Amino acid sequence: MYLPFFGFKEPPFKLSPDPRFFFSSKKHQEAFSHILYGLKERKGFIVVTGEVGTGKTTLCRLLLAKLDPTVRTALLFNPQLTTVELLQSINQDFGLKGDGQTKKALLDELNRFLLDLLAQGGNALLIIDEAQLLTIECLEEIRLLSNLETDQSKLIQILLIGQPELKETLSQHALRQLRQRISIMYDIEPLDRKEVTAYIDARIEVAGGKEKVSFAPKATDRIYAFSNGFPRLINVVADQALLAAYVANTTFVSEALVQQAVEELKKADAAGPSRLPAKQSASLGRYALPVAWGMALLVPIFLAALLWKGGLFSRETVRVETVQARPSPEVASPPSIETLTGTVGLQEKSAGSPAPIVLPPEKNIPEIAPSKPLFDPDGIYRVELLAETEKGAYLTLLNLLTPLPLEERWREKSMGEVLQWLRENSIETYPLPLTLKKVLAFNSPLLFSFSEEAGHRYQVLVKIEGEEALLYDPLDGRKRVPLRELTAAWKGSGILLWREMEGLELPFRRVGPDPSVQKIQEVLTKEGLYVGPADGLWGPQTAKALRFFQQKEGLEEDGLFGTETHLLLSKRAGEGTPSLR
Repeated sequence: MYLPFFGFKEPPFKLSPDPRFFFSSKKHQEAFSHILYGLKERKGFIVVTGEVGTGKTTLCRLLLAKLDPTVRTALLFNPQLTTVELLQSINQDFGLKGDGQTKKALLDELNRFLLDLLAQGGNALLIIDEAQLLTIECLEEIRLLSNLETDQSKLIQILLIGQPELKETLSQHALRQLRQRISIMYDIEPLDRKEVTAYIDARIEVAGGKEKVSFAPKATDRIYAFSNGFPRLINVVADQALLAAYVANTTFVSEALVQQAVEELKKADAAGPSRLPAKQSASLGRYALPVAWGMALLVPIFLAALLWKGGLFSRETVRVETVQARPSPEVASPPSIETLTGTVGLQEKSAGSPAPIVLPPEKNIPEIAPSKPLFDPDGIYRVELLAETEKGAYLTLLNLLTPLPLEERWREKSMGEVLQWLRENSIETYPLPLTLKKVLAFNSPLLFSFSEEAGHRYQVLVKIEGEEALLYDPLDGRKRVPLRELTAAWKGSGILLWREMEGLELPFRRVGPDPSVQKIQEVLTKEGLYVGPADGLWGPQTAKALRFFQQKEGLEEDGLFGTETHLLLSKRAGEGTPSLR
């Protein structure tokens, strides 16, 4: 109805999960990168949870669009099935007949397919959306699928996507074996206030209305208050606010227009029972309307209300700004489930110097005197089993970035708890393609692995000196190997650990000064690439200087502040990682 008026090519706030409209908040970026890492490293079980309307299904669609062609996928959206029906659906979605009537027949068929796929260099991914609907019997059957493996790798990767009830189900004693196999668990939380503004701007831009429509800052404040940051509810109220602006013959969406939309939505919600889960309904109060039903009902009601009431036809002019993003805390998981966030904070010592880490006392864990040092004289976290080398390599690399306290409790932490700890301490992980050119360009120590007969062995590349590489091996300690041999054995991605520039918030405001932009300008000035004033205004001069920096570092010259640009600029600001050379 309002598309031509605002210059939209398509509706900006439609509810269907279109990957083109996917808003990559920091939390979503982290979830996506960790999922990709888990798939590349054949980690087995990955679990992503989030409340209704937080973008889980859209993230799933984006993942499918980004997967390598060698990855075969099976996607189940309605998993309310018996165990036999579940296996039949999985096989059929992989393109198999899936007509067996017994579990054995279906598992044999799937196993043959997976072995053939592995022989061709492919990978298999099973995605189950709305996984909170799975019965305990079906979840146990899915666990048994992870037994399909060779001596060196899993034959199938499994991604479970569901509402928070999924975590409650997984915490049950009957599923303890499944919990122990989860390598990555991530919780997608709603957008924060700044991200809501950026989310609205991003969807308007994708729909083609960037030049013709704007939301007042107080209007986006009101949208956030209504939606609590849930993207689906943001879409509902923003769509109704645009409809109000259309009726009022204005391309500027004021707080008054949003308030009118909110009042009508609240009336519609009161007219029928909410179908949102109790947890979300409680957080949203009466704003938690049943979205699908509400959209069909609201348009005629809302139009009538707008035409009847006065005071909505005045045009206001207010400057619009866009801002974004902070990491969201992870919801606590059972101790045996590996997650990606944690509970400890960093204290900065001084700019450019490693920050000492202070651990608050943990409940119910008595202090134990260390029986032996956690790190050897070279700073390597030593282990005795191949299966422990991943944790050992992560802690060794972390110790290079910022010295860890020699606490015995680190020995008790699982790999998931280590990843959990990293996230809460603002230490980022970045999967880096293992090519010598890329590794030299980033010039940072990194974690990598290679396959042995008994499993994966993880090590840390610490230095490159001439034609030799210095490695820290949690099993064997310090060693040097010819660089040529190392690069010949590399496959997949390595992992960098890095810290963001202090006080940086993304994305930048495009209207008005932004302290984060000023910080970037100051770093680019020190690099001799930016000659304008450090005024915090993002403009052609700043984008040009950023492209010069990208060219200098061998990155794609797009003038955008992506993850790789962010990482390398953080190093230049003295807040990144040690150097490899």
